[in-house]
Amino acid sequence: MYASKSTLLHTALAYTSPELETMDYVIHNAYRQSLLGSAVLPTEILLIVREFLLQTVTAQLINRSTLALVAYEQSLRDLLCPDCISYNLDIYGPDVWQWDQFNGACACIESAEMHIGSRSSTGRVKEPHISPQPQSVPGGGIVNPKQFTDSSHWLEFYLSREAARRVHPYTLGAAESRPAPPADIWYNVSAMLRDYECEAIWDPEEAAHSRSHSRIVRRPFHFQRDLIQISALRHTHAHLAGALDWQVQATLQRAVRELGLLLDYAEEYSAYGPHVVPTTYTLRWPSASNACYHGQDMVDLAKALARVLLSLTVGCVSVPITFATLAVTLFCFYSRPRGFRVF
Repeated sequence: MYASKSTLLHTALAYTSPELETMDYVIHNAYRQSLLGSAVLPTEILLIVREFLLQTVTAQLINRSTLALVAYEQSLRDLLCPDCISYNLDIYGPDVWQWDQFNGACACIESAEMHIGSRSSTGRVKEPHISPQPQSVPGGGIVNPKQFTDSSHWLEFYLSREAARRVHPYTLGAAESRPAPPADIWYNVSAMLRDYECEAIWDPEEAAHSRSHSRIVRRPFHFQRDLIQISALRHTHAHLAGALDWQVQATLQRAVRELGLLLDYAEEYSAYGPHVVPTTYTLRWPSASNACYHGQDMVDLAKALARVLLSLTVGCVSVPITFATLAVTLFCFYSRPRGFRVF
């Protein structure tokens, strides 16, 4: 099964959000509250509420990341003067991540300072062409165009920084001497998928290729592609067939349903390059009629059953009506006077 990398990262961050932690607390204490006589919702309904809550928090995080990326890309453009921006737009296009010669603030300010106070032939003083100075980013430091390979690399850094600000749920109640989890969003992804007996599959060669192409490498850039393969934990390195395959599919379908990994969020991490889950990936339920448990839409199944039931109903009703019509016709024919008979 494949899921969008951006959806997977945002879901992992939403999985450790205070909203989800509070909802988990409510679910885990629902039975205890019912024993005390308090009115609580059934656990099944609470789990459905949790699924929608996770999707809502994920969508909010996606929107926040989109705004943060737009602001970061604008801060990169602010390092250049209008002439340099026009040059890069003409040569490389509107995507700032494709501006190969963009290494930092332009040097137009230096050449402009040499002409300060000089006058033109008309006697007017030439205005110096001032370029913006390097700006600081919200996370600290100076804006560096070569810090990230692309918007996806920036997203990993941004979400890792957001994850570092939170206390991971596995550290709650632990001793103070326990080391803190690494500040990497992929740690959250691994922990989240382990809860559902799954893991993300990544190729070490691809990671090495990504590191070799990173502009400034501070940590491994694990996944360069937009779609990440997710597999069941115990069956990652073995080909399964027959009786065990349904267990793998059931595990994956549970993770997909409860985490919403295949939902088509309105993801757009760059003003010029949206990353959206392909429409061919849809959320489907397992079908017992298939040995491999490939999905079938519940809506289509209900429509098919309705058509079958309608056909059976029409057949059951039409057959008695046909025989009754034939009997009435024969009775009327032979009960009429002989003079009115045609034959």
